[in-house]
Amino acid sequence: MDKRTILAFILSFAILVGWSLFFGPKQEQAPVQKEVPADQSGEQVPESRKTAPPSLPATDSGQEETPGHAIHAEDEKEIKIDTPLYTAVFSNAGPALRSFKLKQYRLTTDPSSPLIDLVSLKKDMGDALRIAFDNHSAPENGATIFQVDQDTVLLGPGASPQDIVFKGRTRNDLSIVQTLRFYPDQYRIDLNVEVTNRSGSPVEGVFRGSLKALPPDDKGGYYAYVGFAALLNTKLEEVEVKDPSDEETLRGTLGWVAYEDTYFMTAIVPDVPSEGMFTGRHLSSGIQEGTYVQPQISIPPSEVKSSRYALYLGPRDLGILKDFGKNLDRAINFGWTDIIAKPLLYVLRFFNTYIHNYGLSIILLTVLVKILFWPLTHKSYKSMKEMQKLQPRMAKLREKYKG
Repeated sequence: MDKRTILAFILSFAILVGWSLFFGPKQEQAPVQKEVPADQSGEQVPESRKTAPPSLPATDSGQEETPGHAIHAEDEKEIKIDTPLYTAVFSNAGPALRSFKLKQYRLTTDPSSPLIDLVSLKKDMGDALRIAFDNHSAPENGATIFQVDQDTVLLGPGASPQDIVFKGRTRNDLSIVQTLRFYPDQYRIDLNVEVTNRSGSPVEGVFRGSLKALPPDDKGGYYAYVGFAALLNTKLEEVEVKDPSDEETLRGTLGWVAYEDTYFMTAIVPDVPSEGMFTGRHLSSGIQEGTYVQPQISIPPSEVKSSRYALYLGPRDLGILKDFGKNLDRAINFGWTDIIAKPLLYVLRFFNTYIHNYGLSIILLTVLVKILFWPLTHKSYKSMKEMQKLQPRMAKLREKYKG
């Protein structure tokens, strides 16, 4: 904790004490009791976790199958993205995310420490983020190798959004085009997956997104959640798979799915909330894997089906998530204090926009809260003084009827 934060706490405490001394009662005060939130670990599993919607494929506990030919070292190449907010590396095998480093965040407070990388997996551990069309009639191992129109994207401040187009073809004559759009001033990436059936017969399959992460050894404390989360039927659900072989499935209308830790998150957000299935599992390797599957579709010959998404990879910042939209700010949950904590946080951020010092912003917020609650506080103090006036009479009555 830096010196300015410590000073802010000391000054805030001094204001609270000074306020009570000058405006509070001069005699004894009632002790303040802190309410301890009840343990909610016994919450019942919602019905949406139990009832499966029609036309969804059954979940499997093995590795997902993706149409395409096996990856060879000479086939795969990396595509580098550089913006003012992050540097990212994608592979044309999948395509898949290999690295995503945030330029404004480092592992420690040391300015020379490494940048935060939201991809915690090594290359041989699988893909941290991938969205593909799975065709169960062509169970071939490996990921499709895509042709890409460029291998480097440089976006400076104020630049226009830029697209990268991946084009691939599977062995069963499915033409797949994935278009990713990058923004210079956002942690958002737009993705459109388009599948054309070039074969002579109908093809069935599903659009599938996968998230994989290696959880940190430090879980972040009692109040910090590390793991998968989803917006299911407009309600935030956490998918906890802490131990090997743990598995949990959500079914219903999914607004988004994500992997989050204490300070950052990676989310897949469909263009429109729709019926789907999300399965989180803890693999024996220690990796946590989340699979998002949309309802099965059939593509007639020569026809095209597409699915649109927005990807978010960045900090769990309430203001940034609010600006992103799609109810992604619901990922930040303060529990039973949420209804009070979020407005206070918005006000704190507003003050800091102009003051540029969180220590002073906290002090200003403390004063504002005391002013807002002054009428109630004054009324409470007044009632206490009235009760104190009655104390001598009550003492006489007790003495009179004693025994």
